[in-house]
Amino acid sequence: MMTGAGMVLSGSLLLHGIVPSQATDLEKIDHAARAFAEREDIQALVDDNRPRLAAVYPLVVRDYFSNAGREELLPEPRPAHVRECARHYETFWLERRFIWPTEADGSPDWATIYVQALDHYLGFCLRWPRRQ
Repeated sequence: MMTGAGMVLSGSLLLHGIVPSQATDLEKIDHAARAFAEREDIQALVDDNRPRLAAVYPLVVRDYFSNAGREELLPEPRPAHVRECARHYETFWLERRFIWPTEADGSPDWATIYVQALDHYLGFCLRWPRRQ
């Protein structure tokens, strides 16, 4: 069964005109988000209990595209474009909002961060003009 993160992404993708092919795709994303939160190196992505969102972003994009069974017809991510999008994402969350998703203990909520980064990439970054 799909948890809240997958449902939020589903609604967001629909707003951006991206229709997931099946509910199982959203369940895969939800599973990938939970698996990302369990990474052994997750603490390396934190400085003073603050997530390094620009470092997380390319990992999320790479994870999304490396998942088996990916059927969307999306352009292959270009590293320079992903880095630019990562800086935009981090600026939005950390410099404008000064917040990020957290667990009850105050630590970063990595599963939600995964879904939000993926939402930013699919919903904003793919439509953002690439610098040549």
